[in-house]
Amino acid sequence: MDNKEQCRKLANRIYELDEKVYKTSGSGLGKTFTGEKARVLDDLTMLIVSNPQGHLLRSELALIGKLARLGSLLSPESSLVSLRAGKYQ
Repeated sequence: MDNKEQCRKLANRIYELDEKVYKTSGSGLGKTFTGEKARVLDDLTMLIVSNPQGHLLRSELALIGKLARLGSLLSPESSLVSLRAGKYQ
């Protein structure tokens, strides 16, 4: 598997995590990555390939993490506890 394919798989996992956090938190703020899934995955893949240590990628991931923590504070019984425990695959 080449680097771009690995980056695409990572982009897909990040997108799925964002979706899961959004659904389980019930946040009115919306998802971090919006728009058509294919376009978002293309953009995210290119971001990872071109600048994997960049501030934009880190900021987006930090926002997902903050929404997950906020959701768990608002709803302690939510399934986000399993996300934090590393059960998200």
